[in-house]
Amino acid sequence: NSTARTVQRTPPGELEAVMAANVTGPFVLAQAAIPPMLERGGGTIITVASYAALFANPMAGAAYSASKAAVLNLTRMLNVELRNRGIRSCAIIPGEANTPILAQRALVPDAQARATMMRPEDVAAAIVFCASLPPRATVEELIIRPTYLRDFRKDIEAALTR
Repeated sequence: NSTARTVQRTPPGELEAVMAANVTGPFVLAQAAIPPMLERGGGTIITVASYAALFANPMAGAAYSASKAAVLNLTRMLNVELRNRGIRSCAIIPGEANTPILAQRALVPDAQARATMMRPEDVAAAIVFCASLPPRATVEELIIRPTYLRDFRKDIEAALTR
């Protein structure tokens, strides 16, 4: 992610770089994981999408949002293709989390705002939950968001104008 959030301000090469990290990486890893999972009779593939995949989000940016929407649909495709062969796939869809990437936002959240956000370990707990279900059950998509939803109006305005 960079501070160039809009389609118009996304520099040449950034879309490709974001897609390579967020889409090509999980795609290639899934391709590599599928054969041994089929040999073992099944498995679980968990991807991390983003709440930005569900709604246009200038704070996350055009390239990031598009890449996470692609991750979500990759996960759906994995289920269509493999669920009846014992491989399930789950997309974790986290909302705002207090991670270092927030420093790249046009309006960097202050300590008070960060205190209301999820932490990486909250997302990790969701991943563990999905992975620990018995093979007969699949969480296809799990949205996890902060309990306290803060007002994003200033953040969105800053993302669109800076």
